[in-house]
Amino acid sequence: MCAPVTHLLLAQQIRRKYFADSLALPYYSGTLFPDIRHYVGLGKSITHDLNKKISSLISMSDWYKGFWVHSIVDQVHQTYMVPKDPSSLSPKPRYMAYVLLEDQVFYPEAHNIVDSNAYKITYFTEEDDFGISALQLREYKSFVTDYLSVSPNYARQIRFLKETVPEVSAPGYIEAMEEYFNGINNEKVVNDIYSLRTNFLSEVDKKV
Repeated sequence: MCAPVTHLLLAQQIRRKYFADSLALPYYSGTLFPDIRHYVGLGKSITHDLNKKISSLISMSDWYKGFWVHSIVDQVHQTYMVPKDPSSLSPKPRYMAYVLLEDQVFYPEAHNIVDSNAYKITYFTEEDDFGISALQLREYKSFVTDYLSVSPNYARQIRFLKETVPEVSAPGYIEAMEEYFNGINNEKVVNDIYSLRTNFLSEVDKKV
């Protein structure tokens, strides 16, 4: 799992190499869509497939290219980052702390995607495939657009998670995540995050 900024930045790398002819708006909207599952209660198997390959996306619409690139990003992220800290997956608040820090680190590089209106509140016919109401779509996209509008500090990130991921409201979740966040916000972890960006495409190439 990655947060929106990281998904955009890594999806951009895939787009530039493999889908350069795709339209930005549907592609990036598609890549940010799968995590709506938390907000509306969809099963992960409906929105994610960690066995997806680049080659299987060639004939799909630009929106669905982005949609399934989301799963490829999640897959590479987990296989690359977790070995650097095998304890990062458990408990879940610890993993979420990593995810939030990544977005803070990557925002200066990803802002060009956001500033170019590559993601905004636009609706695509592919979204009808998931049975989500227009109201829920509008609310979720509004939350994401607001999150992407400025560099994410920790307080804004927590507000976004509370709006879109119900599980973080469980007793003690936020407090545990903050403690982990303060513990991992150091030079080694930040360097590991930058190395993800640097080595990302070489890892993706293994999954073509």
